[in-house]
Amino acid sequence: MEAILETRAVELGATILRGHELTKIAQNENSVVATAGSRRLRSRYLVGCDGGRSTVRELLGIEFPGLAGRLRMAVADLTLTGPAPTEWSIPEMSPRQSGKGYLAPIGGNTHRFLFYGPEQSELAQDAPITIDEVNRALTASFGPEVTAKAIRWGSRFTDASRQVSTYRHGRVLLAGDAAHIHSPMGGQGLNLGVQDAFNLGWKLAAEIKGRAADGLLDSYQAERHPVAARVLANTRAQGVLLVPDEENLALRAIVEQLLELPEANMLVAGMMSGLDICYPMPASPHPLLGRRLAGLEQTDGRAVLLAARDTLRASVAQWSDHIDFVVTQRDLDADAVLVRPDGYVCWAGSDVTSLMEAVTRQWAPRDPSVTS
Repeated sequence: MEAILETRAVELGATILRGHELTKIAQNENSVVATAGSRRLRSRYLVGCDGGRSTVRELLGIEFPGLAGRLRMAVADLTLTGPAPTEWSIPEMSPRQSGKGYLAPIGGNTHRFLFYGPEQSELAQDAPITIDEVNRALTASFGPEVTAKAIRWGSRFTDASRQVSTYRHGRVLLAGDAAHIHSPMGGQGLNLGVQDAFNLGWKLAAEIKGRAADGLLDSYQAERHPVAARVLANTRAQGVLLVPDEENLALRAIVEQLLELPEANMLVAGMMSGLDICYPMPASPHPLLGRRLAGLEQTDGRAVLLAARDTLRASVAQWSDHIDFVVTQRDLDADAVLVRPDGYVCWAGSDVTSLMEAVTRQWAPRDPSVTS
């Protein structure tokens, strides 16, 4: 995934710098200057996407409130000496188990191994992951026939749960793990961070091009902070179910029964996948508003106005550098819908006046004196 994203960034003209440690951030009302060694980089905005131990966050002195970790775990990418297990199943996170490991193929002869147990709980978070430790965990989980000969990458982590209160600090914004960390329960971190970037990216682009309506950039905080807070809450709830005492085992049994109900199962699946996100929209109620419109392919960071007829085309003609007009036969339960560049519906209906209100809430008319 990193390789795909980097390739695309370079295609779009980005410069990728490696081996440059950020040491200072200075900002004023017009720009940000980032210092890394002998380099000083000036930009309109800076986005800290540098992980749970974010240097950007630390340099700005941004507090990171929340709960300290209780469970220590490890993950490593391994080259195995012999055949790996041939049958795979969804991991069973049971509080009755003193330790467990999960092994998944990630290409070639490389496997990702996530493991936890008494040994990992006693080691410091910065302790190196050794081949002996990995093989002890592999033996405990799969027997002595599964062993590793090399570690390509490894890291320790906890179930700590933290979130900054504000995602924007002047001209510096935080996204992904720099803004929030949580237990890996449900594998929600990747979706959460990528959707932060999707939400922020088009708004930041509009701001830099002088086309953002007032308050558009601040809507990043308003929309994404509650989503991350909800992920922190549900991962904490899942963590509670792993505490091995009799009360929690009884609670876990009830939760297991509830998840056998289709309605409860779908609710939790939507929450953990992020597919149930509904951003608040200041418009007339409609089932599609604030939700992602599935199956729509968007390109070049543009919004799309999907309509059953051609009657609304002229109304968005002056916004053609932001909005594609597409006549569709798709059943939308509305005459037309306006889908933001991040795939979420921000208007649905047929009235031109309310459509223009929705458009101008997102974008301002072009100022010919502003360049990108």
